[in-house]
Amino acid sequence: MVLVAPLAIICKNFTKRILEETNNEGVDLIFNTVGSKEATEDLKRLAFSGRLAYISDAPDMSNVKPFTLSPSIHEVSLGAAHTSGSTSAKKNLAFMAKV
Repeated sequence: MVLVAPLAIICKNFTKRILEETNNEGVDLIFNTVGSKEATEDLKRLAFSGRLAYISDAPDMSNVKPFTLSPSIHEVSLGAAHTSGSTSAKKNLAFMAKV
């Protein structure tokens, strides 16, 4: 099932709605562009072994008990790609800028 961001706009309780729509299983992938607080809330919305990619601040993992959620957390750091000095990273950024 695919759930998209506009759902958050029409829902008072986004987490509850996601869990209802997924039979309490959560979603497989979330791309968070908001920040740490929302990324932390996203952990409640993930399915077991779900993936959370964030572009702003990292989620607070301190309340996730070991061996319960098994999330895969990914940082998308466009600034680091620019400052890394990596030729391939800079080419990728230039390509994204054209799209």
